[in-house]
Amino acid sequence: MNKPDPLSDEKSFRVSMGLKIAEARKNRGYSQQGLSELIDVNRPTLSKIELGNTHIDIYTVTLICRALGLEIDYFMPDDDDVYDDSSETVRVGLSYLAKGSALIKRGETIVRSALQRVV
Repeated sequence: MNKPDPLSDEKSFRVSMGLKIAEARKNRGYSQQGLSELIDVNRPTLSKIELGNTHIDIYTVTLICRALGLEIDYFMPDDDDVYDDSSETVRVGLSYLAKGSALIKRGETIVRSALQRVV
């Protein structure tokens, strides 16, 4: 029996990521309130993130990683989580790579802009 593919759609990806955030938070002994204070979001928002009921931006992911001592790739689906034989998975994976590339470019622009203000 095949398990659900976390890359099959955006909601599945958000749920998978939310579960990993909750697991990491609990493993490090944080309550939702404690982690939400560290990353400067309110507790109901963190709850929605952990349930996959809201979008999460890369800035918030970075804050979560920093607070929990994780690398950002911790939240990406494991190879075992993704069907090897699904062309739909490949299509969706490629679309996420394209979005990731755009996010990286946007991040580089933000960093360059911030550095110019500092100098």
